[in-house]
Amino acid sequence: MLLSARKLHFGLIWGVIGLFCLSPNIATAQSANVQKQTVADNDLKAIYCAVVLKKLYYGVQSYVNSLPENVKYDPSIQDKLRVSRDNYERVLAYIAPKLELLDSDSLLAAAQRAANDLTEVERADDCSTLISDQTSFSTCAEKLAQNPAIARVRRCNDLSWLPF
Repeated sequence: MLLSARKLHFGLIWGVIGLFCLSPNIATAQSANVQKQTVADNDLKAIYCAVVLKKLYYGVQSYVNSLPENVKYDPSIQDKLRVSRDNYERVLAYIAPKLELLDSDSLLAAAQRAANDLTEVERADDCSTLISDQTSFSTCAEKLAQNPAIARVRRCNDLSWLPF
C-alpha cells in the first residue's frame, strides 16, 4: 500500500510539471527501502518554478498560436516562445534526475503551492478588467504589489540559481 501511495505522489509531481510517466527506477528504489534524501531549498524552488514556467510556456504558446500567420513567425515573438520553453526545460533538466531520490511529499507540497499561487495571480489579474475608474485601479494595483503570491511567482523569472 505504501508503494502505491508513493507512486501516486510521484505521478502527481511528474504530471504537474508535465512529465506524464514514472521512472522505472522509482519502484526499484522504493522496494529496496532506499532512504529518501532531504529536499534542498533549490530542489523545492525547482519544482515550484517548473509548475510556474510550464504555465507561462503554455500560455505564450497559446498566445502565439492565436496570432495571424503573418505575425506568428515574427522573430521577437518566436524569441519569447523560445525563451519561455528554454527556461521551462532548464528547470526540468535540473530537477528530473533527482525526483526518484527526493522525498515526494515535500516536492508535492511545493508543486501545490505553485498551483495555488498561480490561481491567486490569475484572480489578481482580474482586477484590471473588473475596475472602471482610475482611483479603484490604483488601489487594486497597490494591493497587487503587496501580494506575496505574485512575489513568489516572479522569483521564477530569475534562474541564476540553477547550476547550468
